[in-house]
Amino acid sequence: ICASFGLEGDQSSEPFCEDFLDQTNCTHVSRVGGYCEVNGFQSTISKIMVCGGNKQLCDDNSENNCINASSNCRVHKHRLCDGEKDCQDGSDENHDDCNSMTKDKKCI
Repeated sequence: ICASFGLEGDQSSEPFCEDFLDQTNCTHVSRVGGYCEVNGFQSTISKIMVCGGNKQLCDDNSENNCINASSNCRVHKHRLCDGEKDCQDGSDENHDDCNSMTKDKKCI
C-alpha cells in the first residue's frame, strides 16, 4: 500500500493509519525504503518510515538504525558508504566510517 497524504515524492507527508501499517507491503518499488519482518512476516516498508524515528514498524526496529552523516543529512546505516550519494552534500559517501570499511566487494 504505502499510502500517504501529499504529493508524489513528498517525504514529509503523513500516513493514513495511526498504527502506520499502511506504510508496509509497498506495491510500488519507488516507495520501498527497506525490507524487514513486521509482526512476524517479511514485508517492505515505505521510504518515509526509514530514519523517521517516529514509529517502530519492523520487529527489530531496524528502520531506525540511522547515522547523522552531516548536520543536515541522516541516512540508514546500510546506505552509508555504499557508492550512491544519498545526501545532497555527499557526506554519506565521505563519512569518517567510510575509511575503515572494506572496499573489496568480492565474496569468498
